[in-house]
Amino acid sequence: IGPYLLPKPPKGAMPQYLLDGRQRMTTLYAALAASFWTRSGNPKPVPPTNAPDGSEWPVFYDLATERFVSQRVLESLGPEERIKCVPLDVLLDDAAYDDWRAESRLSREQTNQARALRSAFFDYLIPVVPLATDDIGVVTLTFKRVNNGGTPMSDADMTRALAWSESFDLRQHLEEAREMLSASGWGQLNEDILLKVVAVVGELEPTTADPETLAKRIQASPDVVTIASARVRSSVDFLLERLGIAGPGSLPYAEILVFVARSFHAMRGELTESQQEHMAAWVAEACLDERFGGAPDHMVRAFWRSLANRLELPGAEPPRPRDDKKPVAKECWMFSMAWARSRGTALVLVAQRPQDADGRPFIDAASLAADRRWCTCRPDRRHRFYGVEPVGRE
Repeated sequence: IGPYLLPKPPKGAMPQYLLDGRQRMTTLYAALAASFWTRSGNPKPVPPTNAPDGSEWPVFYDLATERFVSQRVLESLGPEERIKCVPLDVLLDDAAYDDWRAESRLSREQTNQARALRSAFFDYLIPVVPLATDDIGVVTLTFKRVNNGGTPMSDADMTRALAWSESFDLRQHLEEAREMLSASGWGQLNEDILLKVVAVVGELEPTTADPETLAKRIQASPDVVTIASARVRSSVDFLLERLGIAGPGSLPYAEILVFVARSFHAMRGELTESQQEHMAAWVAEACLDERFGGAPDHMVRAFWRSLANRLELPGAEPPRPRDDKKPVAKECWMFSMAWARSRGTALVLVAQRPQDADGRPFIDAASLAADRRWCTCRPDRRHRFYGVEPVGRE
């Protein structure tokens, strides 16, 4: 924690996870923890001078100004002012505190100030809310629900923490995957999407894989992250070449990328020409009927079974009666390029090679789709772009 290495817990100890307050815990521990060593008769550990962000670890309390100051500020004071600064790393050790007070030659008022400061740290009540469960999924979900005002914690954050070891850092591997994808415009891809593909490669169901199970699978086979990165790279190349989807900003639904990557993985990285045609048509359908808009997990799994059977993927589950029930495309009363599904719809329509009112194909339909003037539907023009007649399947 902070500058101090903690001893390894004994074997069989129940793991505990700090879900909130990490920065506060680091600050307090860095300032106070040396007393835990000295009061047990051990030498004070020597931490690094500065924190990773350049902040100085040692903290003092200036009795004259009643402010907390850093080591750099302390060294700028004169000898008389310096002895009146209380080092916080003696507060929890009676002997160390008494030694400092004897050397500092404080006035009665300053002695009372220092005593009040020490009492404040001893007596302050810190609220602790324990969650007594060994189901890390419950803990993660609970934290997400209550942590509205703090830094959001995603499944990716929890998975990274659980999968970490001295020889493996999932964060580094995910950053390398993003760097590889940045050349194709996908460097800002959400980590949760990457981890769903990692779950697929690890033979887990991505809609139900919890962070703990996924972390164990990654620890057992770290190469699943590398393979998942390759599957995502094949998927983004496919989406760009076939449909013009050139980055996360124009991806209609995250599940589309997961399904494409899942299909590539089932085929060991290569889709046939026929499978690519079917996949492109499926992406168009998913955009036009808003297939993943609020779809629950069981429907997402049904969509996957349907697609896997359409592509004739190895190991596809037999279809169930409701899997092939196709949603109906909604009447387009509102079409805003602020919505990813609208941008996706525009791109898949462009892939159908639209024509103008005189039957002439647009030379650069993709640029036309990117023009907001052509991508706003009105109630009286519904399924048409301005001046563009639909061709093929509407």
